[in-house]
Amino acid sequence: MCSPDMFKDPCTIALQTDKQLMAIHNKDLEGLIENYAWHIIDGLDHKSADQMLFDLLTREYEKMTWDEVTEEVVDLYGEDTLIDLLPDAAQDQSA
Repeated sequence: MCSPDMFKDPCTIALQTDKQLMAIHNKDLEGLIENYAWHIIDGLDHKSADQMLFDLLTREYEKMTWDEVTEEVVDLYGEDTLIDLLPDAAQDQSA
């Protein structure tokens, strides 16, 4: 019995093989990244972990608009928390 691949263009077969190899590579890369991240985390003390998390969060929130950040705070924690987190206007003017 003939294989369906016998009737495919060699370029198509090569492309499919490349896609399969990329999928394997991507899975290996994903595993390497996850293992490396846990290795870093396991080596952190509490203060360093806090700093790393702070840096990650601020970097992500800096990409958002004022409205997006305030909406997220209200959705997750409520308006009272948003009010507590707002910078003091008097403090900003004295700086």
